[in-house]
Amino acid sequence: MAYVYHANGVVTGTVNSFCLACDTFLMSNKEAKQHITETLHKQKLNGVPHVEKFKDEGIRKFTTGYFCEFCNALLPIAAKVTLHISEDEHKHNKNTLRLKLMGCDVIVFDEIIVHEKAWHGLNEGICSVCNTEFDNENDHKKDSRHALNLVLKPIKFAVDNAIYREIDASAVHCLTCNKLLAPRDMRHHADLDEHATKYEKSRIKTNGVNKKLEENVGGTEKEILNPKIDGTEKDITPAEDKTKILDFINIYNSKGITINLETEVAYCRKCSITVPFTVNDIENHFTKHTTAENNDSEQKYPSHIHQSLNRVNINKTSESNNDLDHPSKRDENMSNGTVESPDPASTAIDNDDDSIEQESCQDFAEENSITYNEGKAAAFCRICKVQLPSSLSSMKQHVSGASHKKKAQPVKLEKKLPTVPTLSKKLTREFMESEFSVKTPFYADVVINEEHCIPQLSFLLVTRTHNFKWRCLLCEKTFHSLIDINLHVKSGNHSEKFLALPVITSKSDEFIREIRKGLFHCGYCDVLVSSWDEMELHLKCYDHKNKKELGKERLNSHLPDIRGHQFMERLEFMRFLHMLSS
Repeated sequence: MAYVYHANGVVTGTVNSFCLACDTFLMSNKEAKQHITETLHKQKLNGVPHVEKFKDEGIRKFTTGYFCEFCNALLPIAAKVTLHISEDEHKHNKNTLRLKLMGCDVIVFDEIIVHEKAWHGLNEGICSVCNTEFDNENDHKKDSRHALNLVLKPIKFAVDNAIYREIDASAVHCLTCNKLLAPRDMRHHADLDEHATKYEKSRIKTNGVNKKLEENVGGTEKEILNPKIDGTEKDITPAEDKTKILDFINIYNSKGITINLETEVAYCRKCSITVPFTVNDIENHFTKHTTAENNDSEQKYPSHIHQSLNRVNINKTSESNNDLDHPSKRDENMSNGTVESPDPASTAIDNDDDSIEQESCQDFAEENSITYNEGKAAAFCRICKVQLPSSLSSMKQHVSGASHKKKAQPVKLEKKLPTVPTLSKKLTREFMESEFSVKTPFYADVVINEEHCIPQLSFLLVTRTHNFKWRCLLCEKTFHSLIDINLHVKSGNHSEKFLALPVITSKSDEFIREIRKGLFHCGYCDVLVSSWDEMELHLKCYDHKNKKELGKERLNSHLPDIRGHQFMERLEFMRFLHMLSS
């Protein structure tokens, strides 16, 4: 119940409360409950929106400081907020308070359904919550001991948004798979294809959903995206629209829509167009996206909005590898300290285009600054800012037009004379003095030279596609299972290319590698960009700074264990030498 007050800008104490929006002392809960219903309070609260920089973290900036409504915490400066939102307690509070009921099911992260049986831990006559067997499912659910266990056993959140219930010190219950596990196995379980498939099937199908979600706090109801109920469309004010968009910003982002609440702009990364800033228009835009998309067409986007026009398709085989077939190109790369080998044959699945015509369309579009999405009826000319039919003949006709040529001329001149900064580089084999892998049930990190702590998959240059396959960014290969990708990264061919990658030492406090000429990878964020200018922009964005700060915190927590391990290794070696000499 206290969260209702916090969401209304009221910080609560043991007995008394204080409204930060109105600067008003409130003696009791009864007085606080009455206060948050007053019109004047609502007007003042609406004048203090959530801070754009921390828009998903429930942070408002009042005259007295930054207030976290998830944790009932008042923080003096933005730097403290950055540290606060990276803490496990804040993440747990945020995810727990966003749990919602939909009938007998529970919604997590606004998009994942935990069905009734899984929530109660019931599976084939066994209750994981109570650690007992039962004969009748309905009777067991009504049992007071089961109800009490359901309330007392806490919900936890692990890496990759894995959801589980902590049963006791020796067992946890995966709510996605409705399965009992040992705590040490939770990390490995979350990586299994079986878990990933069930997790994906649990996602809410947002188009056409007319159900309501009942929040587990406050008793208020909130719709899942669709503002139409019983076939009629409600009149939604701009303020209500903005509130609804804020509620579902994570879902929109996962569907390819970048939301900027400050400028009130919705940008579709799939179509490269701006969508009107209303719930109806954003929802309608989703329906226009064809479902027959290439299974491996997922792209990595930098977290800076300006980088959307220079994005890198991680699934399209790079043409730059062909340069290695030419002796002069190979010699040039060797002189720069880069050793690359041609793309080898493997058992992996190549994601080539389905036809020569599609390849021609893609190549022609890239050469002429046109955004081309396979399977879409329209392409988008980024120079003229217009849509055009996606056929090859239509694109050629547009490019040959006088208007396009006039606008494209300065762009092409600029491309002929690029300004490439001089970057200091070292091969990975020379740069890495030490490397330690650290695994917990919640995350897996790699500590490099005791200076950088980055996610393990980012270090290995492996990413997961939206259809739960594994993609090696270095070798440009896709694999079906975790076992296959593990075998691949241990192979001699991958290892040779991996150790020959240049690390950019010009930015000593960053871990940036040049995957191919002009293609850079940020280790902290697992983001690819196609120019150094784009990387400079990325390094200034909030997402990068936040992930880098988190990496530093984890580094500080890992270093004592690493140094203890090094000490024990030296001790064992000394004992071995002593044994030989005796």
